[in-house]
Amino acid sequence: MVDGESMSPTLEHGDALVVARLPAGPGDVVVAQLPDGTPVVKRIHTLRGGGTFT
Repeated sequence: MVDGESMSPTLEHGDALVVARLPAGPGDVVVAQLPDGTPVVKRIHTLRGGGTFT
């Protein structure tokens, strides 16, 4: 479930997400996991030198 408004209007607070492991690139919305296990939703902005920046 989306918790917060930071991805609005693409995703709204309370939206349910279906996720799959697929290649991702600039403009894609991804779910990442923080070291404590908390999932976060971000949009990829730029890929440079092997790193991902959101």
